[in-house]
Amino acid sequence: MKQEFLKINGLNYSLWTWGDPSLPPLFFIHGFADSGKNFEWVAEHLKDQYFCIAPDLRGHGHSEKSKSPLGYFFYEYVADIHQVFEHYSPNKPVFAIGHSMGGNIVSIYGGACPDRIKAFINIEGLGIRDRSRETAPKVFSNWLLGKATHFKQVYSSISDFAEKMKKRNPLCPSERCLSIAENLLIEKEKNQFALRVDPLHFLPNPYIYRFENVAPFFEEHKGSILFIESEHTNMDSWMTPLDLDPKEKEAFRVKETERRLSFYPGHQKIIIKDCGHMIHYDLPAELSQEIKAFFKVS
Repeated sequence: MKQEFLKINGLNYSLWTWGDPSLPPLFFIHGFADSGKNFEWVAEHLKDQYFCIAPDLRGHGHSEKSKSPLGYFFYEYVADIHQVFEHYSPNKPVFAIGHSMGGNIVSIYGGACPDRIKAFINIEGLGIRDRSRETAPKVFSNWLLGKATHFKQVYSSISDFAEKMKKRNPLCPSERCLSIAENLLIEKEKNQFALRVDPLHFLPNPYIYRFENVAPFFEEHKGSILFIESEHTNMDSWMTPLDLDPKEKEAFRVKETERRLSFYPGHQKIIIKDCGHMIHYDLPAELSQEIKAFFKVS
């Protein structure tokens, strides 16, 4: 594993790479509050066939924070990965994997620049719950007036965070949880550890999310698409309406997942057993096998 740095849209970007640069590039785009470095257990299985590249998105990991005090806006991520793709693969369409928020980023990018994506694996990245148009003034007001509380949680030690992470990801081996915790945390003061994530990421977006505005991007994709879902997915926690009866959430999530996937011109879908949302934490070897099989035929 090697760490590289690039100037991307005015920010110093950290990128993690594995393998020989002469091999076909394969890009990993991580999810919210994660780091590109945490794809290392997957990349180790793929580096003999691909030059694996995993950036830390702006304000995440070792990449520079945004210079704006107003927080982060989704299309900035899309503009950033465009520059990453242009740097490592300026003349050829790319293989890309996006996890969660990363799946949403590549979905938008592939619609805006369909000739730049040869094949795309989307791991549980289908957007969030729709917000009604009527909530827009209140959502904007909360952002404008700064009523949101910044996320400033601290941990007493790396092992303390690893234990909490193990509870959230029970299928991830304890030793790997500890390594991930080391990747994700920075010591601010003695015995005061915090996530390597700019707290401004936790501000609410001033825009309301409506999938109808995203669907046209899905429809413009030209490359092959594989959607991967985990057996113990928790997508219902961010895709279902807040006021929905808990008994109805799973059925709604299944139906809504299929509805959103239907906007891709064509796609395959698989469910990986014995894992949760953080599939690259829980089952990196199994995930890498699916990646090899899909990109081989794409």
